Amino acid sequence: MTWRPSLWQIALGVGTALIAVYFLLPSQGLAHSVIYLVIGFAGALAVLLGIHRHRPADRLTWVFFALGSAFSMLADALAIVYDQMGWELPDPSLVDVLYLLAYPFLFVAVLRLGRQVSGRGTRERRTDAAIVTMGAFALCWRLLIGSYAGDSSLTWLAKVTLAAYPIMDVGIVFVLASSLLFGGARSAAHKIVAVAMVVMLIGDIGYLLLELHGAYTDGSAIDVTWLLNYVLIGVAALHPSMAAQPASVRSEPMGRSTWMPTVAISAAIPPALLVVSGIALRRADIGVLGVTSLLLIGMILLRMDWMVGRLSGQAQELAEQAATLRKALAVRDDLEADLRHQAFHDSLTGLANRALLTDRLQHALSAAERNGGTVGLILCDLDGFKTVNDSLGHPAGDALLITVADRLASAVRSGDTVARLGGDEFAVLMDQVVDPSDATAVAGRIVRLLHEQVRLDDHALVVSASIGISLGTAGKSGQQLLAEADAAMYEAKSNGKNGYAMFEPSMRSRAVERLRLTNAFDGALEREEFYLEFQPQFALDGGRLEGFEALVRWHHPTLGALSPMRFIPLAEETGFIVPLGRWVLERACAAAAGWPATPEGALTMSVNLSPRQLIDPHLVADVAGALRRSGLAGEQLVIEITETSLVTDARRSVDALHKIKKMGVRVAVDDFGTGYSSLGQLRNFPIDILKIDKSFVDQLAGERTDGFGLVEAIIRLAHELDLSTVAEGIEDTAQRERLTQMGCWSGQGFLMSRPLSQRVAENVARRAASESDLAYLPAPEDGLLDAG
Repeated sequence: MTWRPSLWQIALGVGTALIAVYFLLPSQGLAHSVIYLVIGFAGALAVLLGIHRHRPADRLTWVFFALGSAFSMLADALAIVYDQMGWELPDPSLVDVLYLLAYPFLFVAVLRLGRQVSGRGTRERRTDAAIVTMGAFALCWRLLIGSYAGDSSLTWLAKVTLAAYPIMDVGIVFVLASSLLFGGARSAAHKIVAVAMVVMLIGDIGYLLLELHGAYTDGSAIDVTWLLNYVLIGVAALHPSMAAQPASVRSEPMGRSTWMPTVAISAAIPPALLVVSGIALRRADIGVLGVTSLLLIGMILLRMDWMVGRLSGQAQELAEQAATLRKALAVRDDLEADLRHQAFHDSLTGLANRALLTDRLQHALSAAERNGGTVGLILCDLDGFKTVNDSLGHPAGDALLITVADRLASAVRSGDTVARLGGDEFAVLMDQVVDPSDATAVAGRIVRLLHEQVRLDDHALVVSASIGISLGTAGKSGQQLLAEADAAMYEAKSNGKNGYAMFEPSMRSRAVERLRLTNAFDGALEREEFYLEFQPQFALDGGRLEGFEALVRWHHPTLGALSPMRFIPLAEETGFIVPLGRWVLERACAAAAGWPATPEGALTMSVNLSPRQLIDPHLVADVAGALRRSGLAGEQLVIEITETSLVTDARRSVDALHKIKKMGVRVAVDDFGTGYSSLGQLRNFPIDILKIDKSFVDQLAGERTDGFGLVEAIIRLAHELDLSTVAEGIEDTAQRERLTQMGCWSGQGFLMSRPLSQRVAENVARRAASESDLAYLPAPEDGLLDAG
């Protein structure tokens, strides 16, 4: 690629060549003088060309440079005219006036350029520049001005004129030092201008010294400094950086290694010259230099005061920054502590989380292995918590979890770790268990405390918990202890919930079976593994058949027939109970729709609803759909719900039950007396029937009478509320007779009949349609129920 020089490079080359030509020509010829003028005026014209070409934001600065060069060249031209005409220049003359007029323009130009690139500067920088200037002034006085002042052959006007030259140079030194040298922020154009000014000052001082001793002649080597000055100013104006914005060319100020020695040497010049003048006994110099030294001392003291103040300010700033840093470090430490706490604690309850529990469990087991102790782990799972979450919302669920956490913390021993493992699962770590009864005592307290009523806004809840306990000794791992506690907890759930169980090895196989059954739910309905049996309900006073209760059964492909107690809790826990309950409702309605009515009226079909079904948003549609598809009258369907499902979300339950009752469906409360409601609370629900739980009916057997009063009170108050009663689990004649005497007219149980297959139940319904009184049923194995 061919190199093409820039305009400023061409100007520099041409100017340098013209300077060389100037020195090659005879010093006394006209051509010599013309070359000098051409170089000077060309420099001024180059400045104007640079302004036109680059269009800087501050054109006036460069115009001042052009005017300064122009006045100098006018003075040179006038001096050449006088010389060529052989005229004697007066002292002072118009040439001096033109020369001196050039200085103010250069002074202002350099000052404006310095402010443009480095701002207005600081007082310290201006003071440093003043110190340098005082040193330059002292030199000028000692070498030049003092000599002019002491020359008696010169008039006062001549002395002032001659002194004005070095004084103007000293002013240029001040502006140059404060603006361009110490200011920093210099572009290439600014650096070229600084070099041009320094070259001019060298030329001025050299000329005055030569002229003072009568040694200057035209064409002297000192002329190169002025010619270079003109060329360099023109080159600076032609350089593209002359129009650059200050922020784009900012650089560091003069380095401390250059700046400080310059200021120090300049400060030493006046005192040194004062000593020399004192030795030479030059009184004029002593007075001026003495005053200069005093001024210099004042500047230095002022500079030191400012420096001390600045250092004090910096120290204060550093102290403030240190205080801020300490605060920041304290905040960081607090944040780290907070993050550590969050990493090992549950954000909702503030309890330890699974990670912290696992760590402490491992430490406790290691200590137990060393010391021969025993570690206890209690795993606590809330019964039916998902129902609360689904019915009342997550805020209510969170409030319940916080209450549970507080109660757990109050139930354990000092030093035990209470943790929330996630969801509604909690754990208690007992790192020193002397006797298994220590763990069961804590578990018992937890069960009692959690069973107390909880108020959430306008809802009153009673929760229960299933608790598993495992004990760890040497050789057990934390994961093994957790797995054993989990197995024991599910054992407690299988035993009716709201209690605790201690881990036994046999529970491990049952935990595996639970997992197996849970997995087997998938596709079981499609494979038709579930089926229904029907428990007859009779009038207790005559044996008249009133209806049936549908009971779901599961024939597992490998495990065979399973008891509902083995799979219903798992279905409730996993949510499978909702599709399973919908299937039961459909099949039960379809079966009952085909059965004939008895002389007393149509038979009823009772279907149990789980708590999850009751809050399911599709429940009302499911009931309406099952009645419509089967053709069963709404009056024949009885929906059985538990007390727990009513208490969990009363408002939502009442709304759903009212909609169902509008279809003619009746509502029964199953297992009444085992939950948390009262007959007074039942006034708020659209209930038709109370089913007395088998545990109360059992108290009516034999010679015991301690349970009579409670059952009698339930029946009497039910009548006052205009509710029907149905006794469950009647197994002997004495129970039936006592219930009849108390005013309970309906019942079911093994005394009258065990659950029947659909085919047998249909035969029983046909018999009831032709016979007003079945006098209950013989056992199915007698074969009498199979008759057509």
